[in-house]
Amino acid sequence: MGYGTGRENEAAIYRYTNLLGTPNVLTAGHLCYGSRIATSVITYGSNPIVDYENNPKYIVAWEII
Repeated sequence: MGYGTGRENEAAIYRYTNLLGTPNVLTAGHLCYGSRIATSVITYGSNPIVDYENNPKYIVAWEII
């Protein structure tokens, strides 16, 4: 069973799959966050974090298609 982000029923989903006898649950963390972190580590060597606290003069963002 899998579901996306913005759901407040994670505990109910885990309980439901437990009743079905399966441990197979994919949450937003599995489907989105984990792959985002893995891709960042492979591409940049770490999870890049923008330093907003030191008032950056410029922020460059790009998209690779």
